[in-house]
Amino acid sequence: MKKEVEFNNGFVTALALFYGHYWQGAYEESEHGVRIYPVSDHLFDIEYPKNLNPELRKKVKKFVKDVLSVRLKDISRAEEERLFNRCLELLKLIDKKCFKLKVRVNYL
Repeated sequence: MKKEVEFNNGFVTALALFYGHYWQGAYEESEHGVRIYPVSDHLFDIEYPKNLNPELRKKVKKFVKDVLSVRLKDISRAEEERLFNRCLELLKLIDKKCFKLKVRVNYL
């Protein structure tokens, strides 16, 4: 029997939904830090494509592990910013490794 998805799934979609919160208005305080606690839900049921580049798989798994390890902690905005930037770098790496695209982000 297939596992029921709790919040969302996918691979690129899960990462993009996580990163999308970077741009959602002003910082809002939550019980566990600013934004990582509520947005980490997007990474719970992330799916890894079977043919994913091993280097990329390792980096994404490490990122997900790092996010989930701090989701219940009160982390600084600088630490939070680093996690969002790591996610952006992963999305750019996916474009490079999977689609041979060189992405330039101009709005940062």
